[in-house]
Parts: sequence; structure tokens; C-alpha cells
Amino acid sequence: MKRHKILLVDDDVNILDVLDMRLRLMGYDVTAVEDSEEAIDLVKQERFSLLLTDQRLGKIYGTELMEMVHKNDRFMPVIIMTAFGSIDDAVSSLKKGAYTYLEKPVDTQELAFHIQNAIRKKEIEENLAMERKLWTSAVLSMGAGLILLDSEKRISWSQGLPKAILKTGVVKPALSGNSLEDVIECRALMASNSPVDLAFKTGEVQTIEYEDPDQGFTLLITASPVKGNLGEVKEVAVLFLDITKAKAAQKALIEQERLKGVLEMAGAVAHELSQPVQGILGWGEIILKNIDKTDPNYDILQRICAQIETIGQLISRLTSITRYVTKDYPGSTGIIDIEKASTSHQAPAP
Repeated sequence: MKRHKILLVDDDVNILDVLDMRLRLMGYDVTAVEDSEEAIDLVKQERFSLLLTDQRLGKIYGTELMEMVHKNDRFMPVIIMTAFGSIDDAVSSLKKGAYTYLEKPVDTQELAFHIQNAIRKKEIEENLAMERKLWTSAVLSMGAGLILLDSEKRISWSQGLPKAILKTGVVKPALSGNSLEDVIECRALMASNSPVDLAFKTGEVQTIEYEDPDQGFTLLITASPVKGNLGEVKEVAVLFLDITKAKAAQKALIEQERLKGVLEMAGAVAHELSQPVQGILGWGEIILKNIDKTDPNYDILQRICAQIETIGQLISRLTSITRYVTKDYPGSTGIIDIEKASTSHQAPAP
């Protein structure tokens, strides 16, 4: 098993030796130092799983050391100890980024509990950051946008959203924490029984095409439920794919063949959509191979990969449309009924 490395800092040699021994008995690889400057140099040279530091270190406070350490490793959890604790000091430390705040003498069982949880939290955050970095590249490469919504339809993460669907004055980096309604200008997502609502209610992937005639763009919107261990829908991932060019080509063909009652879909539609879809699916498979199945984010990636496969199925149906069939949709004058218009759903010839 991997031995986690802990950086221990305390200018009291006696306490330093006792804590060093306790941590080693817990199975950790410990580097114990008395000086904050030495601790900073060590962080620049090595990777540690956790920093355990006294609040009063002579020249500086433990919170100041924490801020310096976080400049080199923003994910490193920091546990601050003090013999002169106060509620204000504890609250201030937590606000500045400390994992927890413990009063001396530190209880061994309590310390072991907090260290284990803090390291686990660090690993989850690092894995999530790596996954988001890969997905960011994939999403941007295909010209798509992706958001994660909680049960109250608040944005927990977003990347690459088209400016055209953002409300006036909304800044992309500040999307997290905002409600979907406050950020997105998209009637299809605000209507009753929207794809997001249906994904939460049914637990199934929902896909629609959304056209904004005022701004002249068309989006393929896919809402994919992210379920917890008990099968409950915890979040919904919404993918926005700009298919304006593909739809323009499609509409031109529809108008040409509409009087004849037959429409043939251009192969360009599949060509334009299939390459980015394959690209993002490939990224997803790479991520899945490199993440442990017990990681809570593994299910999220599986769901997102599933929605990309759904888009692939939709592309296949687009290429098999042979007739002009529309259906009503709230907020729209009518959209193509891809199910009924494809060859697989036509009545057999008499």
C-alpha cells in the first residue's frame, strides 16, 4: 500500500518528537521540521499528502505557512494545531483554507480520523481536477459546452458554454453556484418538462434540438442523469453542441424536397457531427481506464460517455431521414420528428 507523506512543523522539539512517533506508528512517512522556511523549501522539492503544523511558529503563523504552501500545491490539506485556541482563530483558519483546527494536546484518535479524511479529500479533488482538465480539452475541441446541475438546478461546474445562450452580463468563470435560470437564456430549458426536468424525474437521457431564430443558431442539447450508489439522480450533466451549420444544410435539402414529400439527408451532417463525437468519446474511454471504479466520479464519466453514444445514435437517425415529419415543441413552431421521419419507422409498402 502507498505510504502517504506528512510534513510536520512545530517549533517545540518535544511536541515535534511525540507527534513524529505517533504518525509513524499510524503508518505514515513523516518529515518533521522546526522551521517554517525549511518547510517551504521542502514543499517546493517534494510532494506531501498533508501538512500538520502548529499555529504559532515564532516568525510566522501556521495559517501564513499554509498560504505559502498552497501556492505550490493548492490541493494539500492543512491541519492546524494550537495550545491557544479560540473560536475566532479557528473560524479564520478554516476560511483561509485549513482542513480543520485542533487544540493541543491533540487526541491521537481524533488526529488519525482527520488525517485519513483529509488525504482522501485531497485524492478526490486531484482526480476531479484531472478529469475536468481532460474533459475541458475534449469539450473545447468539439466546440461544445458542458454543465453539471445539482437537484436545485444550480451549476456546480461548467465549461465551454456558447455565449449566445448566456444571459446579458453573465461572466463565464462566475457560473458556478448560480441557478440555471439566472445564467442560461434558453426557452427549451426553462419550459415545463424540459430535458433537465425529465432527466431528474425519469433518470433517463433526454436529447432535443433547440433553435433560436432571433440569434440564428441551433443547439443539440443532451441532459444525462448522474446517479448515486442507491440509484437516485444526484446531478444532471447537460451537453450543448452547436449544430447550426449542419442544420442549415439540412433545412436547405428539406425545402428542396418538401413538395415531393421525400427528403434525403446529406452525408455532411454525419461527417460534421461524428468526428467530434468520436473524439470526446475517445477521451472519455481514456479517462475511464485511468480512474478507479470505486471513485465517486467514475459513475459521472460513465453517464457522460453514455450520452455521447446517444448523440451518435441520433446522428445515425439523421442520415436515415427520408421524409418531412414535424412535431410540436413548447417554445418552437415545430421541430423534425427524427423518430418518425427515419426509414426505420416508416410503414411497409403495400
